[in-house]
Amino acid sequence: MKVDGISPLQLGKQVTQNIQKDQQGHPDFGKMLTDSLDRVNEIQQKADRVGQDFLLGKTDSVHKVTIAVEEAQLAYDLTLSIRDRILEGYRELMRMQF
Repeated sequence: MKVDGISPLQLGKQVTQNIQKDQQGHPDFGKMLTDSLDRVNEIQQKADRVGQDFLLGKTDSVHKVTIAVEEAQLAYDLTLSIRDRILEGYRELMRMQF
């Protein structure tokens, strides 16, 4: 039985096709992170607007102000927690010896 070898050109082409398939099925991590940070920023700005509207007398709903501020605080705390976990993972990778 004869076993044919795989040429480097064929192997490179196959690897490139596999990478392209993987990229089509998965979102980009950087884009996902940027979108999440943009969403947190929007929540913070909404809380600021609601607070300013209350102070200017445009609304009298203390509940809306409280909810918006708490939502912004939770989004901020979650963002900091995620940042801390990412940094912890990065530091752990730097400590590994190859």
